Amino acid sequence: MQTTRWRGLESLTVRMAGEMRLESAVPLIVKKLHEHDDLLHEEGERALWKIGTDDVVEAVGADYVQADWSYRLFANSVLECIHSDLTVAKCLELLPNEEDTDLRVWLGQAFATAIFI
Repeated sequence: MQTTRWRGLESLTVRMAGEMRLESAVPLIVKKLHEHDDLLHEEGERALWKIGTDDVVEAVGADYVQADWSYRLFANSVLECIHSDLTVAKCLELLPNEEDTDLRVWLGQAFATAIFI
């Protein structure tokens, strides 16, 4: 019971950081994306979209190469929603080293979205 309450409070805190566009929370939210918790992944993803700065792109991209598949999937989703020159550059940097076909497609989608939208 206590664990469930803590998870709920943790995801609410992440959501509030996004609503407040709290840039200082970016490193902590990115760290949460490494945990295997679907609720935190979804809330973290949304919060990072809403914050939407180049700091988010840098933080998400910094962990990308050595991260597991799940993190990289959520990172691609975040990159797709932040339309900036840095997102374009980060996608171009990450694409050649991504070996997973599905994740390459997601990175390509993030790249295209950053350019055309």
